[in-house]
Amino acid sequence: MFKEIVISSIFGLAIGQACFATPTINQDKLNLAGTYQCQGNDSRDGKYKDAIIELILDSKNSDFAHNYGAYGYKFTGSDGSQYTGSVAANKSSLAIYFKNTDHSNPGDQGVEIGTIDYKNGTQEKTVVGYHDFYYDPHYKGGGNGFETCIKQNDTGQ
Repeated sequence: MFKEIVISSIFGLAIGQACFATPTINQDKLNLAGTYQCQGNDSRDGKYKDAIIELILDSKNSDFAHNYGAYGYKFTGSDGSQYTGSVAANKSSLAIYFKNTDHSNPGDQGVEIGTIDYKNGTQEKTVVGYHDFYYDPHYKGGGNGFETCIKQNDTGQ
């Protein structure tokens, strides 16, 4: 009887430890979370550089078993413009929804589609950056643009 109680207690402790185990340091299996420096060409505003984009991992809504990642999106333009949004990614493709949050143009929102660049052109999980095309039907009567973003650091989330 004592042996069974001890084994049950040890088993219970092991399950308790597993439930409260610290998550792995880097849960981002696509390695996209981090800060990016971007430059581009907007059909309305022309060329721009030094924009900063942050991708924030949403591990709860990602499905890394099938190579899908979900991320929050924050954009800060060199002119001070602010956008937030959502990113859905799969392997080497991403889609972004963004919306102006600095109230300079409350209807300013759009979508982007892009390709993720991995180190050495392979998907070895070392992201170098991404290229995208965006469409914003409400900004200054409608517009689009191309953007190249280079990864500056990982957040490790």
